[in-house]
This record gives sequence, C-alpha cells and structure tokens, in this order.
Amino acid sequence: VERLRGEPGVRAVTFATALPRMDHPIRLMEVDHDPAPVAAGPFKVRTARIAIGFFDELEQPLVAGRGFGSRDLEENARTIIVNTTFAQRAFGSTNPIGRRVRQVTSDRAPVGPWLEIVGVVGHMGVHPLTPSQDDGVYLPLAEGDVNPVRLAIWVRGEPAVLAQRVHELARAVDPSAVVAMPIPLDDMFEGDWYLLRAFVLGAALLVGVLL
Repeated sequence: VERLRGEPGVRAVTFATALPRMDHPIRLMEVDHDPAPVAAGPFKVRTARIAIGFFDELEQPLVAGRGFGSRDLEENARTIIVNTTFAQRAFGSTNPIGRRVRQVTSDRAPVGPWLEIVGVVGHMGVHPLTPSQDDGVYLPLAEGDVNPVRLAIWVRGEPAVLAQRVHELARAVDPSAVVAMPIPLDDMFEGDWYLLRAFVLGAALLVGVLL
C-alpha cells in the first residue's frame, strides 16, 4: 500500500475483505435492548472488515460519528460502523452512536462480544444486485490480519497501465505473494451481474422442466 501510494497517477489506495458493490458475507446481529430499539431483530446484515482510513481514501464521508482509527485495532477495542439502512431499521430517528450490537446464531445464541457503534456511513453497496438496500456493517482490519484481501487502487487515467506495476511491487515486498489479475471495478460488477443473471435463468429453466 505504501509503495503504491508513491506511484505516479495513483490517487488513493486502501483494502478490505470486500469492496463496495461486491457480495459481502451475511451475518446475524442483534441490538442491545437497553434502551429498546425500533425493531427487535436479529438482523441479517452484510459485513466487511476494512482498513483504517477506508472511507477517507474512497472519499465517502460519514453521516454521523467517526471512522476507524489506530485505537480501534487494540485488543479490547470493540467498535463497529453501520450503514444508514441498518441504523434506520434498528433505531429509526434515534441516534445510533454509542449503541451496541453483537453477532448471534439463528437461535440467538451470542457468537461474539458486544460492539459499540462509533460511526454511520451512507450506502456504499454490499451486494451487486441491491447496492442501496441491504443492511451493512463494517469492522476494523489491520494489515496482515486476513489473507486474501481486496485492494482498491484509485487511478488517474487508464487503470490497466498500472496492472503490471502492482505485480512488481507486490513481489518486491514478498517474492511469494500471489496477486490476482487487477481489473476495473466496473468490469467486475458487470461480470457478477451476468453470473447472477445466468444462475437465475438456469434455475428458472430447471423449474420449468420439472413442472
């Protein structure tokens, strides 16, 4: 990330387990009932772990609270950022900052500790088909915590020009690094859309044949 930021034409670099409008994993979360939320839950949310400064790098301002900082990576720092859809569904017009949520199983058994909401962000898209509808939550991600991660590089000009350079820089840091072929996000969205459409059409055809 540091070396990419020094490359000509690179405007911003950040990373996450899933980037905006990609398919984010689904988790069940419940809201602390003191005070009572607007909706009982548990809520089916789509999640991503994001780098410190993720929203700043993508020029996505928060609508309430703050973004993640270095203190959110400390062992006892249990913080979370939610999107506006989740905040509205769970808390209505009540300020969600300072409220707590936690992951649960389908029978509402807790999976992890309570997490404090420190920020609310607008829709960035947590699913390719419904980019402005799904509930989304974000957790902090430190360098090296998970592998693989998605690297987002905001480039002035033609992104393909930087593709080979990404491979070179990665191998310079770690010769064993495996880097997938960089592709423009628009192409990735289009590929996801055609894949999902093909799946739906195939399922419909199968149902028709069975009937």
